[in-house]
Amino acid sequence: MSKLLIERTERIAGEHFIHPPSSSSIPETDRHKADFSRADFSSSNLREADLSRADFSNANFFEADLSRANLHGTNFNGSNLDSANLNSADLSGANLTSVRGLTPEQVKKAVNWEKAYYDRHFRQQLGLAAESTLSTQSN
Repeated sequence: MSKLLIERTERIAGEHFIHPPSSSSIPETDRHKADFSRADFSSSNLREADLSRADFSNANFFEADLSRANLHGTNFNGSNLDSANLNSADLSGANLTSVRGLTPEQVKKAVNWEKAYYDRHFRQQLGLAAESTLSTQSN
């Protein structure tokens, strides 16, 4: 995926669904605080990307590769993470409430998964306390 396409995606994300090419790649990119709400990243290669604090609310990550990505403070509320690769991704402070297709097995392959925000039922599936204690921890 070219840098130009990435910049265009940032400007129109939230207004339209974005459909990057299948298996697109954003290598070594810094999308810090970017708005990709409702974007379609299915089958995308986002490995090792710095996506910290980005807004991916209601986005599609079906079969996307997010391995070793920096997802600190990222908003995935309402997103589809079915079959997404989260191996060694940093989930500290990530908002994973109301996500679809996410399994405890996927989450536990990430790092700092205990420091992310989840729905109460999903927290129980992960074996975490019913209420988050993240507000008392420094990120």
